[in-house]
Amino acid sequence: MRKSLLLFAVAAITLALPPLLPERQLSVYILLGLAATVTAGVSLLMGYAGQVSLGQAAFYAIGAYAAGLLAVHGAPSLIGLLLAPVAAAVAAVLLGAPLLRLRGHHLAFATLAVQLILLSLLGQGTWAGGAIGLQGIPRLSLFGAELRDDIGYAYIVWAVLAVVLLISRNVVASRSGRALRAAATSETAAAASGVPVGGYRLAVFALSAAFAGLAGGVYAFYLGYLAPGSFPVLLSIEFVVMAVVGGLGTIAGPLVGAAVIVLLVQLLNSLGTQPGMPSYAPSVLSYAVYALLLIAAVRYMPQGIVPTVRRFFPRSSTAGASSTTQPSSTAGSSSTDGPFRAGGSSSTAGFVPGGESSVAGVSSTAGFVPGGESSVAGVSSTAGFVPGGESSAAGTSSTAGLVSKDGSSPAAGPESADRGSSAGRPGVGKERSSTERPSSAPDSLEERA
Repeated sequence: MRKSLLLFAVAAITLALPPLLPERQLSVYILLGLAATVTAGVSLLMGYAGQVSLGQAAFYAIGAYAAGLLAVHGAPSLIGLLLAPVAAAVAAVLLGAPLLRLRGHHLAFATLAVQLILLSLLGQGTWAGGAIGLQGIPRLSLFGAELRDDIGYAYIVWAVLAVVLLISRNVVASRSGRALRAAATSETAAAASGVPVGGYRLAVFALSAAFAGLAGGVYAFYLGYLAPGSFPVLLSIEFVVMAVVGGLGTIAGPLVGAAVIVLLVQLLNSLGTQPGMPSYAPSVLSYAVYALLLIAAVRYMPQGIVPTVRRFFPRSSTAGASSTTQPSSTAGSSSTDGPFRAGGSSSTAGFVPGGESSVAGVSSTAGFVPGGESSVAGVSSTAGFVPGGESSAAGTSSTAGLVSKDGSSPAAGPESADRGSSAGRPGVGKERSSTERPSSAPDSLEERA
């Protein structure tokens, strides 16, 4: 409920701000939304896939030039905007197929080299305007209405950002998102579990590039002019700093990091352009900001602003206790009124009242099962007590605890009870434990006869 109210408040403020801002601040507002859109892809790539990219501005430029070139040559601006993320994603697939074989700083340097090569091609290519730049890009037209005011672009930019954040949220919450997190933790373990690590990483690399390309398309129609100098290497570093400061692997982190960096840079630029300041003051102050923010983030907020703030608002946790009216059901078994069953390795911390506990596999049970039976088929380690019931283990059992009312406690060793939840159930079969076996066995065939 609190999260929904927060989202509603952020959306209301976002919609109410553009008419209230002056022209200069409205331009900053639009650039902030574009930066947050690109940073969302960086956060997805670095925070969930574990890939470092220092060339995200290259895909930003690819999307911008694709939309600008299509519009200049007579294509509808809306078509150019829709094809901008497609062009960036295709370029990411073609480049990522060989590049994603690299890891760590090798991949970071390779993506940085891609951006340097792209800037050189754009500066030398007459088809893209060369060093002078691509001029004459028309305004964006949506359904016959041309956007001429900055307010319209402000709403377009933040609508694009909302779509990007929604896609990121759905990807993270999906099965593919869990596979990405597993691959980022351990490639070997993820591959052994059947996760196509290479395919998933290429897909998220293309998705992050598509986010940057979409933002680049809006940027091209907003400015109406593109040049290689609009996409410097420092811009890629800005996106990484925004993602790290906001919080890698979070949905709100790109927005928070972009807001902090963009607003602070604008403040320092205003300070550096004051009378009496040298001409190099704005750039020097910008570099100083990046350095100080990175040092502060690594030293005091290593996980970013959003994860640090979340520590002060912990979520309520119900782990460790099952429902008192229904037994638990895990590992794919759907049961509403049956015993607790888990197939595979099970770790149960809590209690299951009034039912049976049947665990097939390796089970570690810490808790108690009152008024029921405990049947463990496999290797079982039980620390606790089972009042009013019987404990039957088919396998190696190590029991440390108390069994009340019955007085019978199986000792460690093999037992002849059947596997399954019916083991030890009254009226089903007779239970034989290791304590009921004869102390000696015949040593030869003659004695057996």
